[in-house]
Formats: sequence, C-alpha cells, structure tokens
Amino acid sequence: MSLLDYLGTRHIPVTTTAYSNLISAVIRAKSESTANRVADHVRRSGMDKNEFLRAKLVTMFASCGMVDEAKRVFEDCRDHRGVYSWNALLRGNVVAGGRRYENVVGEVERMRESGVELNECSVSCLIKGLAGGKGKGKGK
Repeated sequence: MSLLDYLGTRHIPVTTTAYSNLISAVIRAKSESTANRVADHVRRSGMDKNEFLRAKLVTMFASCGMVDEAKRVFEDCRDHRGVYSWNALLRGNVVAGGRRYENVVGEVERMRESGVELNECSVSCLIKGLAGGKGKGKGK
C-alpha cells in the first residue's frame, strides 16, 4: 500500500493493471483493512467504473469475508453490469458458503432478468451454490 500512497502524493496515475495486481495480492492476503484502503483508492481514482476492476473489487471483498461490502460495490454500478461483475458476485456467495449458498440461485435469476447471459463460470457457481445449499428445492 505504501507504493500507492507514494504515487498518490506525487500525482502519478495508477494503471488498471497495477490496481488489478494489487487487488490480487489483497485477495491472497485476505486483509479486510487493506481491502478497504485499496477500494477507497480505486474509487478516488475514478477507476471503479471499469467493469473488470469492479469485478475484482467484488471478488476481493468476498474473499476477505466481506460479502455485504462486495454486494454493495456490485449494486453501486447498476448501469455497468456485465457477466464479469455478476460472476464475481456469484463467486462471492459461493466462497462465503453457509447461508450465502441459497443467494446464488436468486442472484442467477436476477442476472437472467437483467438480460445477462450465463457463461461457464456462472453455471459453475450455480452448481456449487445448489450443491452447497443442498438445493433448497430451487433447482426444479
């Protein structure tokens, strides 16, 4: 993080690739405090509208156990949701497990209603959600 702080104080722009790599490092570290700092930096830079970075932020928060924050990031950008963002939200629910498994089916229904087609990743998350949540009778 000190590198981002350094670049910020010198007004040196951070690229999408740099943010992506930083987010990947936070995902591996599973650090809530660092996740919040990185997300704040991305928002201040205005790059949170980039679907790829937004999907990475959703994955980052979910991986850090912050599924509600992941959903908030997803919900904040209603106009720019593609399959990557939806899949990040689905994966977040699968990673969180427990009561979140049953959310996967509901999110897939919302995804389809919004006109976004499922891809292989979406279907994989749906299957994992149904298996993890024992289906709850929703797969019929």
